[in-house]
Amino acid sequence: MQQNEPVTPQSSDVYTTTGGYQMEPPPKRGLSTGKVLLIVFGALGACLLICVVVGFFMFRSIQSGFENVVERGMNAALVETIGDAGAVQPGTYTLSTEQMLGQLNAELSDEGARIDDLFIRVLPGNRIELGITSEGQDLEYSATLNAVNGRLDVTDVEASNSFLNFIAPGSRIANGLEDGVNSYLDDSNLTLTSLTTTDGEITLVLD
Repeated sequence: MQQNEPVTPQSSDVYTTTGGYQMEPPPKRGLSTGKVLLIVFGALGACLLICVVVGFFMFRSIQSGFENVVERGMNAALVETIGDAGAVQPGTYTLSTEQMLGQLNAELSDEGARIDDLFIRVLPGNRIELGITSEGQDLEYSATLNAVNGRLDVTDVEASNSFLNFIAPGSRIANGLEDGVNSYLDDSNLTLTSLTTTDGEITLVLD
């Protein structure tokens, strides 16, 4: 009589037996709860870090963009009032708040961010205020304008509240005002001899 060949069980079919009874295969071990939480929190931390970095650079870009708008607006107001840079003669010129505000609004419109309640006030004592009106309240920067060594120097910059200063630091506004005027003077090969203000007007003496 032919003897059957013994069957060799595969590794997946091998079970431990006890007392003649076949036992269930040992369960597969997975990740522990602690490891799962570590992976989840690690992924969340990475996402948060990415969001912070992206937000930081976007925030800096917004601040820089606002500074550039002020610079271009002031430069354009001088071109409108005095003439193209490089073709200007020494003399006394008056810059009005209407001209500055109009050019600032034009620059904002070009950026797709027109602000209907933007205002500029020029006050005696070489003081200037720039801001917006929101819900009947003025959010503004104030500063002093000076002629120093033939150039515009903006000092004593203050924001009406800390949140406004956080969104766009007063130093950004000062830089925009200075760069807008001083770049025009440089291109015209002129110097700012003196600067005075009355209500609504800045008088510049150029040499």
